[in-house]
Amino acid sequence: MSNKKICFINTAKLWGGGESWQLETILSFQDKANVVSITSDEGELHDRLNKHHIKNFTVKTRKFAYLNPVKLYRIYRILKKIAPDTVLFNTSNDFKLFTMPAKLAGVKQIMYRRDNGRPLNPHILNKYLLRNGITHFIPCSQYIADVSLSRDPNLIPKEKIHVIYNSIDIEKWDKQLINAEEKTQEFVFGCVGRLSEEKGVLFLPEIAGKLKEKGMKFKIKLAGTGPLHSEIVSLIDKYQVNDHVDILGFRDEVKSVMHSIDCLLIPSHWEGLPTVAIEAMAMHKPVISFSVAGNPEVVIHGETGFLVPAFDLNHFAQTMQHIIENPDIGIKLGISARKLVETAFSRKVTNNQLHPFLLGLN
Repeated sequence: MSNKKICFINTAKLWGGGESWQLETILSFQDKANVVSITSDEGELHDRLNKHHIKNFTVKTRKFAYLNPVKLYRIYRILKKIAPDTVLFNTSNDFKLFTMPAKLAGVKQIMYRRDNGRPLNPHILNKYLLRNGITHFIPCSQYIADVSLSRDPNLIPKEKIHVIYNSIDIEKWDKQLINAEEKTQEFVFGCVGRLSEEKGVLFLPEIAGKLKEKGMKFKIKLAGTGPLHSEIVSLIDKYQVNDHVDILGFRDEVKSVMHSIDCLLIPSHWEGLPTVAIEAMAMHKPVISFSVAGNPEVVIHGETGFLVPAFDLNHFAQTMQHIIENPDIGIKLGISARKLVETAFSRKVTNNQLHPFLLGLN
C-alpha cells in the first residue's frame, strides 16, 4: 500500500454518472493508498461513502461560491489539514472552487476529470486555472476532450490531457443477480436512461410506428423517469404503439433489464461516453445508436452494433428491422461487444491507466 494520500472531491447533491464513477474509483483505491473525500453533506455520494466508512469532510457550496474569498479560505484550511498529495474533482463547480485553494495548500497533483459535453468557456478565470492550476485534465472520451477545447484549442496544454474511458467492473457485474423474466417471441429492444430531451426518447414512439407499419413483431422497453414522461405517453397514443412500447419507470437493477432485451437503443442527441452501452455489451447485447458525440468510441459499426446517421429516424427504424429479421447478426455482434468491453472498457483496464496518475508515478 502506498503512503500517498488522495482526496476525491465531489460536492454535487444529485446522483449521476460522475458520482457513480467517483464512488467506484474510491472503493478500488482503498487498499492502494490513503483515501479521503470531500462532499456535500446533502449529497447522495456523502451517504454512500459513509456506508463504506470512507473518511469524509463536508463543504457547503452554492452557485458562484468560487467568488467568495471566505469560502476559498475555508477550503484552503481543510486541504491544509488533510495534506493530500493528489486531489481529483469531477464537476465544473468543484474545479473552480478547489483548484486555487489546492494549489495554495501545496497539493502536488490537481486533477480535473470531465464528463460534461459542453465546451469549456475560455474566460480569464478558466484560462488561469486550466493552465496554471490543474496538473492533469482527464476527459472520459476523446469526444469530451475535443468538445472541451472547441472554443479554444490552446486552452489546456496538450501534455496535461489524458483520455481515460468510463468503464465497469466486469467481475462485479457478472456476479450481480438478475430477476429473469419469461422470454417472449417478440424481438425486444431496450432504452435505459432519463426521460429528458437530450436522451432522444421522444424519437422512439415515431420509430416504433414505422416498424409497426412494416408488420414487425417487437417490443421497446423504456426504463427511466423524467420530465418528458407525459409527452412520451401522448406520442405513444399518437402513433398507436401502446402494444409495442412499455414505459417501465425507474429500474435500479439495470442488469435485469439488459438480460430481458435483445438489443439496446441509444437515440440520444449526445453522450459523453455511454456507460449504459458498456453495460449492455457486457451482457452480449448489440447496440444501435446515432453516430453522434462519444457513441462511435463504443459502438463500432458492424462489429458491436450499428451507427445511424444523426437523427435519421427512417434509417434507425430500418436498422432495427434488419436486426429483427436477422437475429444471428445480433448474436455475433453481441459476442464482439463483450470482447471489446473486456479489452477497453473494464474497470481493471481503466484503473491501470488511472492509478499511476493518482499515485504520482506519471
